[in-house]
Amino acid sequence: MATLKQMQDAVNELKTDVANETAVDQSVLVLLQGQASELAAIKQQLADAVASGDPAAIQSSIDDLTNLHTTMTANAASLAAAVAANTVADPTNAPSAPSTPPSTPTSGSGTGSGD
Repeated sequence: MATLKQMQDAVNELKTDVANETAVDQSVLVLLQGQASELAAIKQQLADAVASGDPAAIQSSIDDLTNLHTTMTANAASLAAAVAANTVADPTNAPSAPSTPPSTPTSGSGTGSGD
């Protein structure tokens, strides 16, 4: 049986793990929100460029969209790789315990004490 100290240590380790995971989750959210904001700004930039009829402004917006697409693709690949690398194997594929307990040997004294 675990001692109180061992249980406290385990709880503290779990708290640290949760805090670290929360920090990573928040970083991912900031990244995604930043990209969404940047995409909205470029969309407006492109609309303004089209409205002005300025070919250089239109090309600049297209270049910005291309760069954002490249960044988002790289970020998605990095995030997917990190998730895959840190995902526990599917527990439903793990071998399961037998559904019935093993039978008790019939030889010996029959008391099951092993004497």
